[in-house]
Amino acid sequence: MPNELSTIPFTLVDKATEVTNTNTIGLEVFPNPASNILKLKSDLSIKQIAISDLQGKQLKSLITNHSNEITIPIEDLNSGIYLIKVQTDNETRIVEFMKR
Repeated sequence: MPNELSTIPFTLVDKATEVTNTNTIGLEVFPNPASNILKLKSDLSIKQIAISDLQGKQLKSLITNHSNEITIPIEDLNSGIYLIKVQTDNETRIVEFMKR
């Protein structure tokens, strides 16, 4: 059997700056953990965002104006771990973040 190479998406969290970077679309989610707002910065235009709890229940959904930088108010979320689904024209990424 020939050697097969696969690409595995990964997430890096810089503990000094509390910025989460995902490798394929140049996405930053910060601060992480967050208190009142969560910021997204992407190399590509962001089309849509959805925030879900770990059970998969969607709590927020935003259709954006294809911006590369988005600020999301999260003061209404309880403390805990959430998933944010970020959709661009090319792909969709799911990133975990913590609300304090």
